[in-house]
Amino acid sequence: MVSEQKARDDILRAFEIYNTKDMSVIGPWYDELLTPDCVYHNPGVRDLAPGRESIKQFVGGLYKRIPNFHHNAPDDLIVQGDKVAVRYSVSRTDPASGKRQTSMILLIERYAGDKIAEIWELVGPWQDDA
Repeated sequence: MVSEQKARDDILRAFEIYNTKDMSVIGPWYDELLTPDCVYHNPGVRDLAPGRESIKQFVGGLYKRIPNFHHNAPDDLIVQGDKVAVRYSVSRTDPASGKRQTSMILLIERYAGDKIAEIWELVGPWQDDA
């Protein structure tokens, strides 16, 4: 079971750290937050091996492809037992069109003790900002 305060602190810290886009900060933080065998589930990401090292490589590649990728503050955060559900948006500049875009994300994390052991993430379609 994870406390609501720890889950909230972890999510807010995650967004702060992700928005640095600095893997020298993100990598060590993952070492603290994720179990070594953490599993990441995302229907849009195939063939990602289990483990935080694979997740680090995936995230590092994301920030290389989309350097202005930005996590916005959570819209909803629900904690129940060992799971945390978060609804939030991300923004970017579309590499092809140069237009600013936003997407909604639903994230569920399962804690084992005080570390995240499993992550499910659904990313909605990218929408051009008005």
